Amino acid sequence: MKKTFFALAVLLVHFFVSKVNAQVYCNINVTKEKIGFGGCYSGALTINQLTVLDTSIREYPLRFKKINAIKLIEKTSIPNDGKKIEVYFSEKNKYFKWRVYAKVEGHLGDHIYSDFPHVDKQMIGNIFCPDTWYLFDFFNPHFRVFVYSDRNCKIRFVKETLNANF
Repeated sequence: MKKTFFALAVLLVHFFVSKVNAQVYCNINVTKEKIGFGGCYSGALTINQLTVLDTSIREYPLRFKKINAIKLIEKTSIPNDGKKIEVYFSEKNKYFKWRVYAKVEGHLGDHIYSDFPHVDKQMIGNIFCPDTWYLFDFFNPHFRVFVYSDRNCKIRFVKETLNANF
């Protein structure tokens, strides 16, 4: 009986650890043309253009203000086949559309923009301005992604690991 209980406990711990690792792991790629992600899409992605309030930045800004938002909206359900999802900014996608909010205001943690005017678009073109920071929020409690477009519009990004122990 004790051996059975111990084996069950080990299996449960393994199951929960593998679930947490799956949530933390997310293969992200951001280019000027597209966003690619695998293993982490939870049905939500918001891209915010930021005004940075920091006087110096190490990896990503710590103090910022969101000035606009673009939300990725599902048009139809996505097949959950474990493949990486790629969404192009300048091409139509059969699973997604973009909801563009030209202006947003509020607290840094705000993600609900339903009170703000918006336009739904099939494609959004080039979203990156020179020398500008963006926040890609997947509504995953384990991480968020900061993207920087330098003065030549070369893109670099860094994934910030969040403390999800709540």
